[in-house]
Amino acid sequence: MSKNPKRARSTQREKERELGKLGKKLDRLVEESAGGTPERAITVSSAAVVETKARAFQCGHCEGELLLITHEAEFLHGAQLRRVDMQCRSCFVRRRIWFVLGLGPAN
Repeated sequence: MSKNPKRARSTQREKERELGKLGKKLDRLVEESAGGTPERAITVSSAAVVETKARAFQCGHCEGELLLITHEAEFLHGAQLRRVDMQCRSCFVRRRIWFVLGLGPAN
C-alpha cells in the first residue's frame, strides 16, 4: 500500500506555517540585538541624532528600508529613553528601536 500524495493546499499550509515560524525567530533576533528593548538601548549623545541613526537600520525580515513612524521620549528607571517606531517599506513589518541619552560614545 502506498500513501496518497499530499494535496496542494496541505503543502501550501505547511509552507505558510514554516514561514510564520521563521518570522517569529527573526523577530526574536531583532529584539535581542542592540536597540531591540529598553534594556539594550543604543547610547546616543543627543536626541538630535536619534532619527538619523534609526534610519540607518534595515528590516529584520527582508533587509528593506525602514520608514520612521514616530519618535517619542520615555522615562524608565530615571533614564531618558527615545522610542522610535519604524515600518518596512517593502514587507510592512513594524520595528521598535530604543535609544538612551547619555554622555558616552554612541554605539
